[in-house]
Amino acid sequence: MRVKDGNLPPFDVPEPRFGTWLWTLLAFLMFLAILLVLLFGPPLSGGFIYEQF
Repeated sequence: MRVKDGNLPPFDVPEPRFGTWLWTLLAFLMFLAILLVLLFGPPLSGGFIYEQF
């Protein structure tokens, strides 16, 4: 994926609003996943996250 003008290009959809909403949802899901891993990851996975990183 090429980055143009320092911004992530929106998905090729008719309305640019939908692309922005999709990126916002994706960023929120990633933040939520990282938060869940940080809060509940180490005790459940037995230190797997520390061995990987």
